[in-house]
Amino acid sequence: MQPKIAALVRVVSTLVVAFTLPVVAQTGDFHAPSLYFSYQNQATADAAWTPTDQRGACVSGSGNDKPATPSHAVRIVALSGAHRIINCNQENIVASKAHIAAAIEAFNADEIASAKAARSAMDGGIPNFSTDAMLMNLLKYAPDPFNEQAWLATTREEITRAQYANTYGATVGKKIVANWVFPPESLRDRNPDIAAQELLPRFKAEALARAKEARATFVMRSVVGNVKYDLASGVLLFGNGKTADSLIVFKPPMNIKFNGKPVYAVNGPNDGISKHTDDTPLTIVGFRSIVAAGRHPGLVTDRTLLARAIRVPQEQAEKLLNKTNLLVVNVVMTVIGAERLKNQNGLALSASNGVLFARVDKMFVTDMTGMPLTTYAIDTLPVADAATVKPQKKNTRSN
Repeated sequence: MQPKIAALVRVVSTLVVAFTLPVVAQTGDFHAPSLYFSYQNQATADAAWTPTDQRGACVSGSGNDKPATPSHAVRIVALSGAHRIINCNQENIVASKAHIAAAIEAFNADEIASAKAARSAMDGGIPNFSTDAMLMNLLKYAPDPFNEQAWLATTREEITRAQYANTYGATVGKKIVANWVFPPESLRDRNPDIAAQELLPRFKAEALARAKEARATFVMRSVVGNVKYDLASGVLLFGNGKTADSLIVFKPPMNIKFNGKPVYAVNGPNDGISKHTDDTPLTIVGFRSIVAAGRHPGLVTDRTLLARAIRVPQEQAEKLLNKTNLLVVNVVMTVIGAERLKNQNGLALSASNGVLFARVDKMFVTDMTGMPLTTYAIDTLPVADAATVKPQKKNTRSN
């Protein structure tokens, strides 16, 4: 690790932010289905359905010359195609609006549950990649990227954060809950620099012990745009897809390779990644500054990450594209090893100082609510090698 870590862990002001901001929920990569609901009014029991918006649901006949009156019913249609019909209260518009609001909330919850159930056979509810989980897997398989300076810095980080938690809890009467390596009360009045030297062996041993138990299977959820429908072939294209049978590079590799294979960067919300997984008992609080600085490993997969166009009916495509121009490519993979990056064969060291090796287990595409649209057979993905996919090059302009 770089010497900058020692300086980063001394920025005590980041402690408040790290402990008070809400952690990104692992289901937060999918949007609420209600964002994509469509609404239709029916003036009478036998009338045709007419499009409206949420504010106009259950109301018809509104205009400058007469007051709005309740419709007979409203139909709520989800992006998945599911719908609900709600009878309106002809006598009370306010009651109708409250009824519709409750129906939207219930329908949204049902759509979330339906999407989760539809995905269960594909991802089994396993968590998304997180930066600290990647770091724990690097320690699990290749602890050597951490030199003694980095271990000392992370030990000190754990101590200062525990001391803050102890002081904060005593001040406001609310204890910060974390899986500390050392009980915060045991570090009261300790000097962080001296205590770090003393406690480093215990901290290192505990971190490596937790790393051995770290979860190895994760989901990378890459958000892709440029979704369009090719009417002639009946498929949804996305990303850089041009034709119905072309391969789509939805996750461009970095401009480095490891043993001839492309290296992927997994980071940021567009890959469904959060920094911390506080709901797991293996998280090491002392690694927070490393994680926040983006020092996580690169990823080398056994299959090149490619996708193909998705065959869907025209009606479904129109409904989707009327609401969003985004999809999510979900890749379930299992970390099977790691290695430290070495400055050889022209390979530059990355900030992570390491790569994770992962086996691609499953791959599927969902809409933005998490409802599956298609799956891909893993054996149809090319075996990753230097000739499969070339790293994306920066655009250059000659003068």
